[in-house]
Amino acid sequence: MIDLRLGAWQDALADVGGVDAVSTDPPYSSRTHSGQRTGTSKKVATINYACLQDGEPAAFARHWTQRTRHWIAVFSDHSGAALWEEALVGCGWYVFAPVIWLRTCPAPRLSGDGPTSAADYIVVSRPSRPVVDGGSRPGYYLVPSAAGAKSKGHKVHPGGKDIRAMRPMVGDYTLPGWTVVDPYAGSATTLIAAAELGCQAIGAEVDPDTYDKAQERIVKGYTPMPHPRASKVAGKPVQGALW
Repeated sequence: MIDLRLGAWQDALADVGGVDAVSTDPPYSSRTHSGQRTGTSKKVATINYACLQDGEPAAFARHWTQRTRHWIAVFSDHSGAALWEEALVGCGWYVFAPVIWLRTCPAPRLSGDGPTSAADYIVVSRPSRPVVDGGSRPGYYLVPSAAGAKSKGHKVHPGGKDIRAMRPMVGDYTLPGWTVVDPYAGSATTLIAAAELGCQAIGAEVDPDTYDKAQERIVKGYTPMPHPRASKVAGKPVQGALW
């Protein structure tokens, strides 16, 4: 089941509580947004929404650490990752070293000098107590090349994530039947991946055009698939939604 709501998460998800995991891809820092340029042009090339705002990680952490049982995973750039870690630690949660989201065929740097940006950072956090589904998780995810007709439709929103890599990432931090929340849902990639793996998925998207695109993807349906950690709950009851 996917429940996508239009509006800022503070309003659209105000009634949601008792969730199992939060997995989300919010706006990145101003450094990333200001760097999305083509050649020597001053025109922003790809990102058409606001960057991460001051105080946003802290407000997010205060809200969701009080409502989440197990995992919070937040995508960011290298500058923003430190802000998310500080906010989650400030709420008493344990934060791991950032997990790397590595693009195997990144876009080249078209102006200035220096290396191209090939990595995003996932800030993974849990309460101070261990999570029930223990075991090691990957320290990185390799994102397939977006080139070629076979990749069409895997990523549909500027700054969005490829669903082929999102499925295993979501699977590593959920169990079948869990309730997964994405407060910055974008084109619903995380929500669709969670639903494919047998989770209840709920999210919010503030931009009406992006929300409409996401709803179009959801209406087209998705294909259920085996959850990679299903054996962790074999024969055991699974906690469902509480909202």
